[in-house]
Amino acid sequence: PSNKIDMETLKTIQSWGGLPIARRYFNHLPKKPFERTLKELIKQGVLKQYPPLVEVSRAQIGWKEHSIYLGPEGTEVLTA
Repeated sequence: PSNKIDMETLKTIQSWGGLPIARRYFNHLPKKPFERTLKELIKQGVLKQYPPLVEVSRAQIGWKEHSIYLGPEGTEVLTA
């Protein structure tokens, strides 16, 4: 990896397994290394940046999804 990439940040991002992420999920990480790593991963095309969703009224939109498992014994919600 580039010397612009902080390994702790990279491992934390990888732990999401390709799911969508938001900056606020990483408030526990040091800000400068995180922002530098994020910028580099976007530049390399590893991550894609999207603007926040905003209503016509200019209010931000909340979004929540669940992952589910459909098994032989029934359905299980994997996220809370």
